[in-house]
Order: sequence, then structure tokens, then C-alpha cells
Amino acid sequence: MKENKSFIQALKVASQAANAKNSLPILDYFLVDGNTITITNLEVTMKVTFEGDPFNACLPIDMALKGLKHVNGDFDININGSVAKFKAGEFEFEVPTSNIDDFPACPEVQGEYTHIEGVSIGDALKFLDNTGFTKLRPILNGVAFVAPDGLLNIVSTSGHCLYEQRTNIPFNREFVLPLRACMLIKDVNSFDINSDGKMASIRYDNVELMATLLAGEFPKYKAMIPKNESVLNIDWFDLSSSIERVSEFSDGSSKLVVLNVRQNSVEVIGKDILFSASARETLQLKSPSTPIEIGLKANYVAQALKIGKGNLSYTAKDRAVTIENENKLLLVMPMSFN
Repeated sequence: MKENKSFIQALKVASQAANAKNSLPILDYFLVDGNTITITNLEVTMKVTFEGDPFNACLPIDMALKGLKHVNGDFDININGSVAKFKAGEFEFEVPTSNIDDFPACPEVQGEYTHIEGVSIGDALKFLDNTGFTKLRPILNGVAFVAPDGLLNIVSTSGHCLYEQRTNIPFNREFVLPLRACMLIKDVNSFDINSDGKMASIRYDNVELMATLLAGEFPKYKAMIPKNESVLNIDWFDLSSSIERVSEFSDGSSKLVVLNVRQNSVEVIGKDILFSASARETLQLKSPSTPIEIGLKANYVAQALKIGKGNLSYTAKDRAVTIENENKLLLVMPMSFN
């Protein structure tokens, strides 16, 4: 069979669905079925089509990638019994093959696909990455596709902070896509998605990604969002930068910063009592605001400001602060302080 760069690129893309260590030896292999490469770790499966001569084989992922990284143009694949020989010019290498029938059956999701465009899975992951994950509530280890009003919302939360992106896309299903699958589409902003309640199928370009959905009920997050009326009218970048500077002198474990809001200014304060270190910076507000002192974890609120690119709103020192723009809302819970 004559193959080209399309095969190599397809293998590289599909290999993102592979685990470094697998419980089953067959999962270290990829399946070639015609013009489609399939790789799975049983929870996430990726199929990628390529241009070239179709063939059928089950080949080791790592060994094939090690050899093909030295191939720049066309090459031949010859399968003879339990050995596959790759040849490009004077360079050739051999890898063992496995029984095609041993490769796990690929899941299929029946139903109608919905086209999604302009959704930022990457932003949802940045905020989720920033908050960390919890083993006690595995349903939070992914991004939720929900439709509380019949329109798609993309939501991620750890319970301490929350990201919501609202869309105008009609949607009639609700599910939580696991982190591994989200990482694979974090830079994809146009795809078709379908779900049968247990699996999700996502199609884009020459890729089909299938993932087992997280089990459980996603929190009723709307109840977490307060109606904040006071607005800190200051450039989001200036406030985020100040918080990052001051937090260098905050306690290493909590990274607590205190926003001391006065009528026309806000003082950002960080202290590390153990090492007798502190820092503070005063920023002028563009318009008067309601005085308050509120404690926040620095990296949570700084990241939220960068993603939301909006003003910080608040109500009381024990209520969550929010950053909101046209289609995104980010929420950060306060921290107690002395």
C-alpha cells in the first residue's frame, strides 16, 4: 500500500486518545480499517480518516510513531503475516501486528447531531484547571452541556468558582463531557455533537471523538449565582495585574488577597504572617463604588478577570463575586480573613 503524510498526521491526531499505560495490551495498538485510524482507551475513542490506499491492520502505536517521525514523503506499507514493513526510500522498519478481531468494538451513538460554533471549551478548562479537581465529586471533573432555558450553556465548576458561557444554540440534552475528551477539543470552536445519555460523539474536520459521559447529576448551579448590584468600575487588566503582584507576598498555601474597596479607590492587600511579609497597591476607580472588604483567592479571581474581561461585581463579603460580559459569567466564592 502507498501512503503519505495524511496517514502520519492522522495517526498523530488519533494518538492523543491513547494512554501511556494500558490495562489491556491491545490498547497499545491502533486499528486501520480502510481509510480510518482508530485509537481507544475504552473511555475515549478517536477515529481519524486519511488519504491514501485503504488497508486493514492492527499496529503498535508507539513503534509506528517512532519510525514514521523520520518519514517526510510517501512510503509503502507491506503486511506479511504478523509483521508490517514500512519503507521510505532506503529507510525501512518493521513492527509486529496484532489480531484485528482482538481490537475493542467501537461505540456508536445514534441520533441527531447539533452543530456547535463559537463555544470556548478552552476557556472553561482554563478556569477549571485553575480551581483544581475534586475526587469527592467526580461529576465536576468535566464540562457540562446544559440547557436550562432550551439554549445551550457551557458550564464548569469546582463548587468554589464557576464558568458559564451562554449561547443562542437550541439544545435539548444535558450531559457532562469528561476532562480527557474536553482537552482533545479545547482548541476546536466548530463541531457537531450528539449524545445518547451514556456516550457523546463529536465530529469535526476528519475526526470523530467518542467519550463515555460522567455519571451523576450536575449541580443546580444557577442557585450559586448571586444578584450582585455593586460594581467595581476599574479596568479588568489593571485589577488582575495588581492582584498577581500583591499575591506574591500572600501566604503560600491560600494566596489570599483582600480587596479593601473605598468610595473612589480599591486597595489590594496581601500578607504572609508566617514570614512577616506583606504588599499592597491602591488603584483608582473610574466611578464611586460601595465600600467593602472582601477576601478572595488570588489565582481564582485573576484568572476569572482575564477570561471574563469585565468588571467585578459584589454584594457582601460573604457572597460570591461575579465577572460578566455579553455571553460569559464567572463566579468566585470569597474567603474568610482576619
